[in-house]
Formats: sequence, C-alpha cells, structure tokens
Amino acid sequence: MAFLPRDYLQREYELRVNYLKDHLSRMWIRFNFFLTINTGLFAIAVAQSTLELWLLASILGIVMSICWNQFAATDNYLVDVYRRQIAHAHFLLTQDAAFDGIRAVQVPPELKTWTYTGAIATEYFDPTDRQIKPIRQSFFQRRIPWLSATELGVIISSLYVSGWFVLLMVKG
Repeated sequence: MAFLPRDYLQREYELRVNYLKDHLSRMWIRFNFFLTINTGLFAIAVAQSTLELWLLASILGIVMSICWNQFAATDNYLVDVYRRQIAHAHFLLTQDAAFDGIRAVQVPPELKTWTYTGAIATEYFDPTDRQIKPIRQSFFQRRIPWLSATELGVIISSLYVSGWFVLLMVKG
C-alpha cells in the first residue's frame, strides 16, 4: 500500500480496538453508578413522609436521570463512531496484497466469516468440521438489531425520568 505505511495502519487498528474496549468499560461503570444512585433516590423518595425530603429526592432523581440519559446517548454515539473507525482501519489494512485471500472471488470457507473487531456477525467458521454455521439464537442468547446493550442506558434512564414524573404526579 503506497499511501499509508502498514505498521501505522496496524497500530491504528489496535488503538481503535482499545478505544472501543476502554469506552465500553467506562460506559458500564457509568451505567452502574447512575442506576445505583437513581434506585437509591427513588427508594428514599417513596419512603419519605415529609414533603420537603420527598421533593428534594424527586428533583435530584430527575436531574440525575436527565444527566444519565445524556451520558448514555453520548456513549451510544461514541460506540458507533469507534466501531466505524475500526471498520475503516480494517478496510485499509486489508487493501494490502497480503490480504488478497479475503478479497478473492472464491474465498475459502475459513475466511468467509473473517471480519473486523466489533462487526456484527451472524455466522462463524467452525474449525472442527471446517463449516460455516449460523450463530444460534434462543431465549438465552439473542441479538435484536434495533436494541443493543449500549442503548440500555438511554432506555432505562428514560424510564427513570418517566417514573420520577409519575411519582411527582401521584405523590404530589
């Protein structure tokens, strides 16, 4: 490849994968933090008999839920960006002549499911019988394309915002 050095591309690919991995780790730490705080505030608000403490817990809960929603939406956006950057780096790496097997018209079975880190796969290569097989989905193992784990923060924080407003209307 004439326009970018292969070593640079390899290092860039690895850095992008690490960015995604590290971001997902931070994202789940934030998710747990906001879920714990919101659940505690909700329990305090429901248990309060004094109007002032109940109102304070409710207002703090709404503010925390809105902040959580913004962080979760940003996290979801960044995960998408990092996955696309990984795909781009993978594409550039595979333009090298050393990767001609991946681009061949008659791709061998062991390369048909080869893709970049973070790509959504529906099949895998089983080296025991050299066959391509679908990734099994069931009640305990499934993927819903329009609902990923990174979107849970947005969904649950939205439910908390709604729950806070319902609590304010019912108890207030």
